[in-house]
Amino acid sequence: MSRFVAWTVSVRGRITVAVTVSFALVMVFGTWFLLNRAEAAWIDDLEAQDLAELEMIAQDIMAMEALDAMLAPELILPVGEGGTSYFLVDEAGVVVGETPPGVFGGAVIIDGPFAVDGGPVPPVFGEITGEIELRDDITTVTLPVELASGTLTLTAASPLEPVRAGVSALRGILLVLVPVLVGGIGITAWFVTGRAFRPVESISAQVDRITDDRLEERVPVPASRDEVADLAVTMNKMLDRLSASRQRQREFVSDASHELRNPIAAIKAKLEVALAHPESIDWNETATAVLEEQQRLEFLVDELLQLARLDEQAAAGREEVDLDDIVFAEAKRVAGTEMDLDGVNPTRVTGNPRQLTFAVRNLLDNAVRHAEAKVAVALVVEGEQAVLSVDDDGTGIPKGQRRTVFERFTRLDEARDRGRGGAGLGLALVAAVAAAHGGDVSVVDSPLGGARFVLSLPVESYAPNVRSDS
Repeated sequence: MSRFVAWTVSVRGRITVAVTVSFALVMVFGTWFLLNRAEAAWIDDLEAQDLAELEMIAQDIMAMEALDAMLAPELILPVGEGGTSYFLVDEAGVVVGETPPGVFGGAVIIDGPFAVDGGPVPPVFGEITGEIELRDDITTVTLPVELASGTLTLTAASPLEPVRAGVSALRGILLVLVPVLVGGIGITAWFVTGRAFRPVESISAQVDRITDDRLEERVPVPASRDEVADLAVTMNKMLDRLSASRQRQREFVSDASHELRNPIAAIKAKLEVALAHPESIDWNETATAVLEEQQRLEFLVDELLQLARLDEQAAAGREEVDLDDIVFAEAKRVAGTEMDLDGVNPTRVTGNPRQLTFAVRNLLDNAVRHAEAKVAVALVVEGEQAVLSVDDDGTGIPKGQRRTVFERFTRLDEARDRGRGGAGLGLALVAAVAAAHGGDVSVVDSPLGGARFVLSLPVESYAPNVRSDS
């Protein structure tokens, strides 16, 4: 029972059932239509044949009148092919001639002076009403015959037994043929769908074998250029992304461990030296050095935490933020470098205030770290984007490294000195904040001679680009 349920709920089983049932319904309707059309066509052929015979008999009757032969009441008409009988009725409805009823087997009932073998013709069924009555299994065709004495009606009555026998034989053939065809279609649909889904089974089996430590494996791509091949290609692309993400995660963990180990090792070494030679150690200097390393460690942990939060969810806690206020507040923290804020204009965006603060802070810290003497900041609204640009007069960034600087734990050669460079997370955090807010960050050459970092964020409410003297 469970195997039957599994078969019916599978895609292959459902397609097979749907195709078989649809074909069976079409065949049933087609069989009914064919039988009805066949019977109607055979009756039409029979009536056309009877009409042709009536025309020949009518010519004979008119020839008899032309020869002055009297149409006697005992006029006997011939028996047609297939047992067709004919009868002739005058204007008063009296049968004046017919095929002998005994020959036809009682196809008609007549009431008239016509007699066979000198005696009256007995009725076959029903009452004699003076009119002709036909059985249900007979088809008739009439033809008027214009004579000098009046208009007579010539009628052909043909039995429908041959037609119905043919229809019955055809029905018997179809009753055998239709189930065979339906069964054949069902079997064909089963094997065709099985062949079509065989690559899917291979893909499913391969995906089931791929584990966290086997992300380098890929699913087979069938040679057919169909949806299954597209599915395999899409899954391989997904596996590429997963593999790359896994590799980045491993590198991130490795780099984070290395960066965290450095300040911890420095603190440990200073304290061990101090404890080993307490009489010759300047404890204020040691405490200051340990505090610096602790602050470096705290800053690094804070950046890692922010990156982890951005990886988990995009810019949670959105609200309207005055981005220019954040710029002015963060600029006050910077000391020892000339900071030009004349290009900062009132600009409001919708986003997470804490994340935007981290982004602005890291851009300013990065500029101050690499500037020779001056940093210039501008904030304007261009179309539907708030554009924050931070320029420095340092040595700039080579074009080949302008994308890699936004990767995590990336430090250029100049910044490798821990006295100047950070952990390589600041610009990665800026890029993550920009992406979480639907924006972007890039770096180009600065008019001051160094690098210009440009942070673009979408705005939902606009402020005029009025220069601020704050």
